[in-house]
Amino acid sequence: MSLRTFPLQLKATQATDIYNPLSKFIGQKYGPDALKASQGTLKNVQDIRNSFDFVKSASQINNDFRLCAELQEQLVLYLKYIAMIDHYFKTDFSDPRGVKIAFSWNDSFQPTKKKTINHSKYELAGVLFNLATCYYIDGNIASTSVKDEDKLKALGKLRTCLWCINELKQTLPSLLVNPQDIPSDLDITFINLLSNYVTGLCYGVLLDIAQKDTKKYGPDRLASINKVASKHFQIALDIVNATWKNSPIPENARKGLRATLLFTATYHRTQAYYQQALNHIILQQDEDRVREGHMGLATSHLRQSLNVINGFLNNKKDVELLGQQQKGELVAMAQEVKTKYEEIAFKNKNIFQDIEYPPEQLPEIPDEKMVIGAVEPKGWKDKLEDEKYFECFFLSPELKAVKQEIHQAIDAKKQEVETNLKSANTLRNKHYSEGYINYLIALDPSGTKKNELPPKLKAGIDKFHKNGGSTNYENIKEHIAQASKNCKGILEQIKEMIAKEKSDDEEMRKKYPQVWNRPYSEAINQENILNLRDLEQKYYIAIKADEEVAFKFTKAKDWMTKLSQPQDVILQMLNPTSDSEFFTQNKDKILALQQAHEQLNKLVDLELKREEIKNITEAYKKQNYIAELQQMVPMNPQDRQQAIQKLLAPLDNDFAKINTGIQESYPILDAMVKSAKAMNETRSSSNQNAIKILEDMSQAVTQINEIFDDFAQGTEFYDNLSYYLGLLQATVSDFCIAREIDRQNRAQDLESKQQQFNVQKPYFTEDKFAQGTSTFIVGNFLNKQNQQSQPNQPIQQQQQKSVMPNTTVQSNLFGQQMGIQQQQQFGNPQNMGYPGPGQQYGYQQSGVYQQQPIYQQQPNYQQQSYMPQQGFQQPTYQQQPVYQQQPNYQQQQPTQQQQQQNKGPFAGFSYAESTFVSNPTQPKK
Repeated sequence: MSLRTFPLQLKATQATDIYNPLSKFIGQKYGPDALKASQGTLKNVQDIRNSFDFVKSASQINNDFRLCAELQEQLVLYLKYIAMIDHYFKTDFSDPRGVKIAFSWNDSFQPTKKKTINHSKYELAGVLFNLATCYYIDGNIASTSVKDEDKLKALGKLRTCLWCINELKQTLPSLLVNPQDIPSDLDITFINLLSNYVTGLCYGVLLDIAQKDTKKYGPDRLASINKVASKHFQIALDIVNATWKNSPIPENARKGLRATLLFTATYHRTQAYYQQALNHIILQQDEDRVREGHMGLATSHLRQSLNVINGFLNNKKDVELLGQQQKGELVAMAQEVKTKYEEIAFKNKNIFQDIEYPPEQLPEIPDEKMVIGAVEPKGWKDKLEDEKYFECFFLSPELKAVKQEIHQAIDAKKQEVETNLKSANTLRNKHYSEGYINYLIALDPSGTKKNELPPKLKAGIDKFHKNGGSTNYENIKEHIAQASKNCKGILEQIKEMIAKEKSDDEEMRKKYPQVWNRPYSEAINQENILNLRDLEQKYYIAIKADEEVAFKFTKAKDWMTKLSQPQDVILQMLNPTSDSEFFTQNKDKILALQQAHEQLNKLVDLELKREEIKNITEAYKKQNYIAELQQMVPMNPQDRQQAIQKLLAPLDNDFAKINTGIQESYPILDAMVKSAKAMNETRSSSNQNAIKILEDMSQAVTQINEIFDDFAQGTEFYDNLSYYLGLLQATVSDFCIAREIDRQNRAQDLESKQQQFNVQKPYFTEDKFAQGTSTFIVGNFLNKQNQQSQPNQPIQQQQQKSVMPNTTVQSNLFGQQMGIQQQQQFGNPQNMGYPGPGQQYGYQQSGVYQQQPIYQQQPNYQQQSYMPQQGFQQPTYQQQPVYQQQPNYQQQQPTQQQQQQNKGPFAGFSYAESTFVSNPTQPKK
């Protein structure tokens, strides 16, 4: 058959800095050890990407297609790296605070138009598109060879091209961008067009192989293979026709593509009827079946085959699009069919006199049982050597659970030392107030002047005013309370979703105890559950801290009101007199007191020590101790706790130094109290009342500013907690929805006990088509088991289709390949905006196309982990059965119901045509 062409060109890209953004992010989030371990891998990724020059490669491939193989190897290697990066950092690319890498790709149809998106999925899409293009070019050229080994090579290349297209379909919805922002060559309608075309091409190559193996592939098999090939080419043609005006494909290439699709759809449909007729001729030669009316059926199929090809050849407008070779092939085939039809029709009329059937009564051709599925690229299952460097900071669920225990132990130690620090500061503030120490350390050589606050006190009051005063404190307190309430609500919602999903799964296990064999909820949701427990524990720790701060706020509220007044009003409360004589008399003691105060600050200053404790804690949490984690996993809880305490011994030493400083502060504080008491006894009583108020005010100002610091920490904590709870809620929601859809599909399959197409009502009903969609003709999906033979008609023993489990089709980046396998029924858990029965065949194929697709994250899509064990690992794909011989097709006379369903110029197919209906109110042409 003539060379089948599709206008695919490599996408160009611009230089992109991957190394620096990822290095910076890993260093900040996971620490210097993780950065050091991953730098070599990141450099390899950067070097491979820098080596690509797709403009130059496109020119070289046009001159010598054999260069495709070399480019394929480079693209597969880079794809594995990008898939690994996407696996480990996919949430960080979606996070506004996360990784920032501007991936830029040109539109292959409009090379001057480029689109830049900050997402690893976009990089995956660009690489998958170019890889699909390479495999297509390589496979299509090889398919023109007359050698069987080249045909097999071509089929393998085209199946890998299908794998790339399927992965591209899974990748695009994750971008979550406006469809108008997607390059036209990544538009989902175009990808579906490409998918159908390549699938049809695979069956075309299979036919080239099958025609030489008459023992394995009889006419019945050739008929069914031609049927499925014509179906896919027809769907692709419908998309081309429906999107003709808005198609991104250049006009000349579009006309060439349409000509190819017209030729291939007509060729294979004609051959399907012709081969089915030959099958009936063979059956007629069986002495035991001579009275089953096979010559009449053969004549009817030959007539229909002739009608199909003559109907096309009589359409001058379409025929003009074909090349001379294509026209010649169709004319020669028409003559062959005509000659055979005249021969068989003559024999039937004059010898056998079997009943002949009009097109609307012609029995349908059986479906092909063997489905050509996608195959992953060579070397895809091989694990990357560099991946081991990521295992040190990207952990398996088991290691992550142990790491969380370590972090909990670190937080507990941090809480203990902070409690000691707060106790020291509470005692310090109490003694400072009772001993008038705040007043004494605020004195300068001139003494306290009238109408002027002590400098340290004035700075504290100014800070309170700068922080917004009492009104802002009230607002922050309410904000924190509301944020805490919101976080609790999200926590409860997440727990309810997880509990409901588990309950629904357990209910189905009780209902179908023998056949409900999908993984348990906890087994595949363990990471989300661990994250939930960790966030919930942090929330309850924060609740206790909030109660302490609220108590302090209540005590300080009166002083907040007083200190919110103007400075002259505050001075009237103090009414201080000059204390210069007192300072002169006690100068040495006051200076010593001030030095002791500075020393005390170094030991127990709340703000400084909190920052020190925070830095120590974060440093220990970022440390790389994967070897220790692996040792702790099999331990019992008691041994594990002992191992954790041993591991955290250096942290205990650091915290011990802080606790030692706290203990050292107590004697210093006692000495300060005694010194202040002695000095105050020599003071005249004229200023005692003002000094008492001054001390109370100083203590209140210190506490008020501490409250504000606590508020700042609380606000930051709840902002972060809300953010991560939101991410977790979205992840759990996607998981639960995907599991629910999978549950419904499995239950439907188990209850129906028969294979049927899963067409969704929003897009298809028996009485109307959805506007702007392309779908199969109504009525041809009815269960064939309901068809009953009628009297006085030939008997055809139809095969009953085996019922297979309603398995969720999963992305081959994240699951098992389909391969060439027995046809199964699949639901639509992954119909990313293009639902339809096509996925039931094992190829990512839709029977419904949206003219204006909307890219959005479908809730029923679940990306499986790269990590069947620890870390990222290429999935292991099960070997699918090779092409198997289909049992002989035995004819049965059509029923009255079947006669009403099989009307049209191409009657006899289980489908009529995949016709794009732009307006459901208009009659189909």
